[in-house]
Amino acid sequence: MVRSLLEKDKLTFSMLIVVRIMQEEKKSITALEVRFLMVGGTAITHSQPNPAHDWLSDKQWAIVEELSTTISSYKGLSQDFVQNHSKWKEIYNSLDPYNSLNWPGSWATALNAFQKLLLVRIIRPDKFITGVQQMIKEQMD
Repeated sequence: MVRSLLEKDKLTFSMLIVVRIMQEEKKSITALEVRFLMVGGTAITHSQPNPAHDWLSDKQWAIVEELSTTISSYKGLSQDFVQNHSKWKEIYNSLDPYNSLNWPGSWATALNAFQKLLLVRIIRPDKFITGVQQMIKEQMD
């Protein structure tokens, strides 16, 4: 089946299959999270000042705030960014943020693989593809 896909579509197709499998296995992936991953955040304004303006754009900060208020798994995320922005900068600076062991506070254990991938998409969009590949490998092993 995968042979008939274009090369550029194989990763997307694989990710969608893995996400569907994770949903069927009740791994706490909501439709809202999937939509957020596919479409991204829509917020363009923020209610609090960006606590990490030297490395996090205002658009990224607005999306962190949106995620924090729209999806229950991320409740308190924006407050955690304000309190621990130096620890979040470690994730930002990491060569492999998806597999980082330095996730601040309880976020290392509170989020599943898919949910961490959502944060990587916001904080380090350049590392998103690598994160998707790693999530697929983890879930299919």
